[in-house]
Amino acid sequence: MRTKLSTVYYPQTSGGYTVICPELNGVTEGKTYEEARKNILEVIKLLIEDYEDKNDLAEAFDSGSKIFTEVEIEY
Repeated sequence: MRTKLSTVYYPQTSGGYTVICPELNGVTEGKTYEEARKNILEVIKLLIEDYEDKNDLAEAFDSGSKIFTEVEIEY
């Protein structure tokens, strides 16, 4: 099966990147963008391997378009 998943990269002030895959709640990091990308792909593969019913997983990903927004909060 093939599907598209989102990945979001956050550059860190100390260098490197934190990257997340929101659909699977996967998080990792890397010293470079390329390393972070490689790491999140590995995390995604491991999380999908652990998912018992791959058909349900594929249906959830392909259920419609994604909406990305940003919100501003005060804390």
